[in-house]
Order: sequence, then C-alpha cells, then structure tokens
Amino acid sequence: MDEYTSSKESGTTSQVFLDSQVFWVITCVRLIAMPVAGLLIVKTLHGADMLPSNPVSILTILILSAMPTAQNLIVLLQLRSSTKYLAGIVADLLVRQYALSLVSLPLWVTAYAAVIPVM
Repeated sequence: MDEYTSSKESGTTSQVFLDSQVFWVITCVRLIAMPVAGLLIVKTLHGADMLPSNPVSILTILILSAMPTAQNLIVLLQLRSSTKYLAGIVADLLVRQYALSLVSLPLWVTAYAAVIPVM
C-alpha cells in the first residue's frame, strides 16, 4: 500500500484515493501559485505593451488564472477504460477545490482590482 492507493485483495476490487498531502499541494499550486504567476506574467506583458490598456480585459485575464481546474478533465478520464477509475478521484479533488475557491477567488479579485490601476 503506497500513499496514493489502498487495495483490498478481494478479487479485482481496489479503492483508490488521493492522499491529503497531495490534495493540499495540488490545491495550493492551483489556487495560490497560479494566480501569483498570472499576475507576474500580466504585469510583464502589460509593461511591454503587449496587452490592451482596457482594465476589464486585464482583470478578466487575471481572474481566469485564479479559477479552479476545469470539469472537462473528468470527461476525458472517463473516455478510456484504463483511466476511468481516476475520474472519481479527480471529481473529489475538484469539488474540494471549488469549495475552497469560494474563499480564494474573492480575495484574488480584490487584490487584482487593487493592482490594476497601478499598471
């Protein structure tokens, strides 16, 4: 038994779950590191005059970087029988990410709105 899977030796039945440490790493990267990287990239591109000067466009780009992972990954995992068992794991991860984004997204929008006039 490793940190990612736990198997029951009753035939071919096995349970697969995501370790809580792995969940927090994935969630922190997606909801904290990616928005910071998005802000740095947008500031760099804006400084080089490669983005429109419209603040709404810039805010839209920044908000997209702070959004949780998209649901279409679950659909793609269900297409192949070899990855179908992962769909439940990813769905559980996404439910938790969406719940946590109820807190992180308003914070990022507020931070972005404070930074945009400075750009």
